[in-house]
Amino acid sequence: MTLARNLEIAESAISNVSKLGIISSNKITHRIKASGGIQNVIGTGQGMRTGILGVAGIDLQTLRGMPPAGLRLTAGRAALSKSGNCGELAMLAAIDMIDTGGTPVHLMWFTTPGYDHMWATIGVHTGWQADNIRSWGAEAVWVDPWQTDGGIAFSIEDFVAGKVRNLNAIFNCNTIERVEAGGIQGMVVG
Repeated sequence: MTLARNLEIAESAISNVSKLGIISSNKITHRIKASGGIQNVIGTGQGMRTGILGVAGIDLQTLRGMPPAGLRLTAGRAALSKSGNCGELAMLAAIDMIDTGGTPVHLMWFTTPGYDHMWATIGVHTGWQADNIRSWGAEAVWVDPWQTDGGIAFSIEDFVAGKVRNLNAIFNCNTIERVEAGGIQGMVVG
């Protein structure tokens, strides 16, 4: 597929996931919304902690090799409960892209001190190397429905060229070098 088609599929997946109205326990704005507004949060300390919502939860140790039915089940729980964090949202986006006919679709994740993150990709080259995002290919797209309030999709080439910034500086994961340093892992899901 072409980069333009992969971006189109990615943006559609993000839009579809966004329409599900899933609230993330690790986003301050979502915790305030779940609490019924800022007036219910002031002075409680809950604006700065995670875990106030019941989320589907993902064990990254068992994710690798999980059959597609398991991914669909986990993602389905998040959609039904209207709760999930980056992993559940990435799974939902990956399933949407697969169902649209997009390939190859990967789930990717990394860990850096104090932070981890999962996202989906489409169009990553078959010879990709986890620690070298530049090897992911000209058609590769980062698909991240968790980022920002509406999700984001961007070409890997734009990320490599510094035209887009990933995540944000608070998490020390906003550049290609910082993401690669997090020990990227991934698996093909479609």
